[in-house]
Amino acid sequence: MMTMIMALILGASAPVTLAADAPVNRAEQVRVRLSMAGYDFANPDDVARFDRRTRDALEHLCGTASSADLAGQNDVTQCRDAASALIRNQRDIRIAAVTAARPALARR
Repeated sequence: MMTMIMALILGASAPVTLAADAPVNRAEQVRVRLSMAGYDFANPDDVARFDRRTRDALEHLCGTASSADLAGQNDVTQCRDAASALIRNQRDIRIAAVTAARPALARR
């Protein structure tokens, strides 16, 4: 079974760095760096753009499996679920921060 290693770097413009050990048919460890810089998380279009980049990054990180390889499909699903949970958590923190800051700015 695949072993998942993930590291998260926090900060205003820090990227999310994820790593997975040889998912499915890969012999090497794969690392993906997904930057959160340059996105306005108060803007739904930017959130959607970030989500699209996230899906692409997860496919690169976790790979794919043949429809005949059920164990491989399970590994890919577990990899994507674990990695997307980390990314979604960071994305939601950013959205909450800009949402909380918006009323404060409006009062000024």
